Amino acid sequence: MMPGPARTALLLSLLVFWTACGADSRPEMIVLIRMIDQQDRWFRQKIQEFGRREGVRFHVVTFNSISDVQRMLELDARAGMGRVGLVKTHKEMLQPLVDQDLMLPLDEIFGPAQLRRDLQDYLPVAAQGGFLGNRCYYLPRKLETYTLLYLRPRLEEAVRGWETTRLGIERMLRENTVDGQGLPEGYRLEFDPNRWDWHDLAVVAHYWAQTPYGGLRVGRMAHRGRNYSGTMTELATKVFQAGGTTEDLLEVATPAVYDAFEWEAFFRKSGLYNPGMWEQRWGGGGLWKGMSNGLVFLAFMHQLDAFFIHGVSELDGYLKYPEQMETAIMPRAASLSGEERPSYGHYSQKSGWWWGIPRSTPDAFLSYRLARHITSDEFHREEVRRFGMMPVTRRVYDDLGAIFAAPDQHWMRLVFVTARRQFGIGLDYGGAPVGVRELPAHAAWPAMQEIWLEAWYDIVVEGNYSARGPEGKVDRAFIAERLEGYRRRIQELRRRSETTSLRPPEGGPSR
Repeated sequence: MMPGPARTALLLSLLVFWTACGADSRPEMIVLIRMIDQQDRWFRQKIQEFGRREGVRFHVVTFNSISDVQRMLELDARAGMGRVGLVKTHKEMLQPLVDQDLMLPLDEIFGPAQLRRDLQDYLPVAAQGGFLGNRCYYLPRKLETYTLLYLRPRLEEAVRGWETTRLGIERMLRENTVDGQGLPEGYRLEFDPNRWDWHDLAVVAHYWAQTPYGGLRVGRMAHRGRNYSGTMTELATKVFQAGGTTEDLLEVATPAVYDAFEWEAFFRKSGLYNPGMWEQRWGGGGLWKGMSNGLVFLAFMHQLDAFFIHGVSELDGYLKYPEQMETAIMPRAASLSGEERPSYGHYSQKSGWWWGIPRSTPDAFLSYRLARHITSDEFHREEVRRFGMMPVTRRVYDDLGAIFAAPDQHWMRLVFVTARRQFGIGLDYGGAPVGVRELPAHAAWPAMQEIWLEAWYDIVVEGNYSARGPEGKVDRAFIAERLEGYRRRIQELRRRSETTSLRPPEGGPSR
C-alpha cells in the first residue's frame, strides 16, 4: 500500500485537478469525513442538497485513518490550495490539529457573543469537548462511550447456574494470581449487570468458558485487541474503573494502572477472554462477527456498535435473534487481593467526533454555516434515528422517546438510556459512582498510546506477567517492574511536549 503522506498528497492533488477541469463555475469546498458506507452515501446526498441551495459545489472526501487528516490539512495549507472547509475530527486529534495551528477558533468567524448563543443548542458535555485552552475550535458531531453489551439468555444462564462452578471459580482466583483471595466473603452474583464489578465478570465468563456451547469450551468475553486506538481506549477505561484519571495514563506507575494490567492478565491466563482478541486482532468488526457466530456473549461497545450488532433500518445486523441484545453501564473495578479502594467506580471513557474548520478554508462563514446545518435538530435527528449516533443537541437528546416511539424501536431508546446513565456522574449503583473520564489532552498522546499497546501485548498477550512467563501466576509486583521501562519511555515523551487542558473557559458552554 502507498505510504500515508504519499496517499494523502495524491488524493488531494487528483481532487484539485478533477475539480479544476469541471465546467461548473460555482464556488467549491472539500469536506473531509470517515463514515460507514450506508452513512457515507446518505451524508453525501444531504450535503449536495445543501450545496444546491447555497450555490456551492461540495466535494466529500473520505480519509482512511484519523492521522491522515493532519497531513491532508498541512498539504492543503502549504500548497495554498485552500480547498478544505470542514473536517470530521476524532477526539484524539482535536489537540494535535490545534497545536499545529491548522484549525480556526470559531469566535473569529462570528464573534464570541454569537458563538455563545449557538453553543446553547448543544449538550454541555458535548460542547465542552470542542474547547481547548480558553477557546472553542470545534462543534460536536456525536458522543461515544463504552457500555457493557451482552446476550440476555446467556447471562441468565450464568446467573442461574454459576453456583455449580463455584469451586472452580475459587480455585481459578487463588491459583492463577500471587495475591488471589478467592471470591469476596458472602459473594453472590447480582442479576442486574448495572451493579456488577470485575469479580462478576470473572464469574459469568468462567461459567461460559466451562460450558461447551456448540461443543466448544472457550472464553466468551472479549474486547478489542487490534493494534490501534480502540484497544487503548479499552485499557484506559479499565484504568478509569480502578479509580484512575488522565494523570494515571500519563504517569503509568500507579495503583489504578496496576489493577487494570493485573486483571487483564488474569482474564487472559484463566481463559476467560476469547483468544480471537489477539490471535485475529479483533477490532469492532471482529467483535460483531464474534457475537454473530456465538463466540462472544459479552463485550464493551459504543452505541453505534450496538446498532450494528442489532441491525436497524439501513444497517443489517449480526444477530440471529437481535431481541436478545441488552446493554448496561460499565462494571466497577475490584481487587484480586481483597484491598478494595473507595475510588473504584462504574467509569467509562468519553469520546466522540467534532466538526472543525481549517484555517485554510476557502470561506469560513460558509464552513460554519455548513457545520451548523449538519448539527441542526432536523439533520441530527435523522442521523440519530438511522445510524445510532449518540445525540449532541439538547432538543434531540431530550426527544429520544419520540424519535424511537415505534414498538420495534424500543431497544434503540434503551441503548441511549444506558449511555445517558453512563454519562450521569453521581448516579448510585450499589454505592459506587458512575461517570465518564477523558483520555489525555496531550500533544504526545498518540505516540504514548503506541507504547501503552506495546505494554499490553507484552504483559497480557505474551504472558510476561510473572518471572516464569505464561506458566507462572499473575504477579502484580512483577507487572509493576515490567511496566517501568514503558513508563520511562512515556515520561520522556511527556517531557518533550506540553500538556494542554481541555477545560472550557469561564463563561464557556452553559450547564
